[in-house]
Amino acid sequence: MDENQKDSIDTLKFEDLNTSKQLEQLSGVYEQLSRKLYDEYRDDFVWGEKEIVDLTFNRNKDGNIVYTIIMQNKQGKLTTMHFSKDLERIDPPIDIMKLMNYDVSEMEAQRAELLTLDENPDRISLSEIKNVKLEKEITQTCNDLGISKEELSYAAVIDSDNQIKLDPNEIKGIKSDMIDGSQKVSTYYRMNDVTGMDYAKYQIIKTRSGSPIVLGITKDGLAEKIDESRFQLLNDVNTMSLMQQNGTTKEASVVAAFRIKSPSDVDRDQVIGLCNDNTSQMTAFYARGAITADKMIGENIPARIYSEHRVLQEKIMDTRTNKDITGEADSMNIRTDDGDVVRTSTIDEKNDVNELIETYSTVYGIKPEILEQEVKEDLDDPSNTNKSDEDIVRENVEEIIKEKIPDTNEPEQEEAEDDALEHVHGTPWGNPNSQM
Repeated sequence: MDENQKDSIDTLKFEDLNTSKQLEQLSGVYEQLSRKLYDEYRDDFVWGEKEIVDLTFNRNKDGNIVYTIIMQNKQGKLTTMHFSKDLERIDPPIDIMKLMNYDVSEMEAQRAELLTLDENPDRISLSEIKNVKLEKEITQTCNDLGISKEELSYAAVIDSDNQIKLDPNEIKGIKSDMIDGSQKVSTYYRMNDVTGMDYAKYQIIKTRSGSPIVLGITKDGLAEKIDESRFQLLNDVNTMSLMQQNGTTKEASVVAAFRIKSPSDVDRDQVIGLCNDNTSQMTAFYARGAITADKMIGENIPARIYSEHRVLQEKIMDTRTNKDITGEADSMNIRTDDGDVVRTSTIDEKNDVNELIETYSTVYGIKPEILEQEVKEDLDDPSNTNKSDEDIVRENVEEIIKEKIPDTNEPEQEEAEDDALEHVHGTPWGNPNSQM
C-alpha cells in the first residue's frame, strides 16, 4: 500500500466507507502484514505452529489508526500484535525493558490501552466484513436463482476466500449449452478473448426466478456468477438476426442478452446471450451491433458444424478485421424483419446488397429502383437460400439485359446487342453472360 492509499483511509474516514471499500482496504493491509509476519515467523507458519485468523481496524484515544493481527497457535490460544497506520509494530517491549531495570509503567499503560482496543465493539474486523459480504451475496444469489438458502446449500460451496461456487447442474432454469472458453467466435478471437476472462467454460441461464445470469465455470467444474462489472444486462433487446450453421439467417427471439463491457469503441457493442431461433431450439449466441445497429447480428455458440458458412460468419463477427457491423446488421435486418425464418446469410462485409445494387446499376446502366425491386423479390424467395447477394444481383442484371435485347438474328439487332454489352468489358466482374 503506497502513501497515497494510506492517507486516503484517513481522508475518506474508513469507518464511513461502504463494506466493499472497507474489504478492499483491509485486504490490502492484511496481505502486507501477512508477508511481513511470514518473514519473521517463517518456521512457525510452515510447520503450522501459528496461523493468522483475523485483522481488525481500530483507533486509539488520540484518533490514530491501529491495526491488530490476531494469531492462533496449535493449542487454540489467541495472541495479538498491533501496528500503526504505517504498518510498524507498536507493541511496547515491556519484558526487555524490565530485564534492563527500566521503569515500564508508561509502557504498561500503553499496552493496557491496546488490549482494551481488542475488546472494542466498534472495531472493524476483516473476517466479519467477509461474512457480511458473503451473507449479502448468498441472499442475492438465492433471489437470482429463485431458491431458498436451504436449497442453495445443495447447489453451492464456499471456498477459502469466502467466494460462492455453484454446481451448474443444480441450477434450474432455461440453460444454454456449455461454451468452451477456447471456442472460436470470430476469425481471430476465442470466447475468453471476447470476455477478457479465463474460464474453462461459460453458461447462460435464465433462472426460474426470471433472472438472467452468466456463469463462469472453472477447471474444477464449479461455477461463479459473473458480476455486473463485466456484463450489462440488456432489457430492451427482443429479437436479433441469427446466422445458422447451414448459411441461412433466422430472426431469433432473445431470451437474455448481456453486453460485454469494454472501453474500446470497436468492442463495446459485443453481446453474449440466450435465444430461441423460433423453433424449440434454445442456443447461446455471440452477437454484435448492440449499440451501432438497429438489430444485432449474431451466431450460435458453440459451433456444431464448421463449414465455409462458419468461416464467413467468423469473418463478419471479427472486430479486428470488420470494425463496423452496421452494414451487415442492417442488411440482415431487412431480410428478417417480416418474421420469415428462411433467409440467405452469405453476405460479404465488403459487398452490402444495397452497395451491390448501386454498383451494378451504374456499370450496366440499369435504373436502380428496377434492379432493387427484382433483387428484393429474389431475396424473399426461399429457393435462393444458398445463393449469395452478389449471385442474385448478377442474375437479375443478366435477366434485365436479356429483356432489353430481343432474340433475333437481324444484323442491326445483333449490333444493338453488342452495343448494349460493350460497356461491361473491363468491369471487376467481367461479362456477366460469360460467368452466369
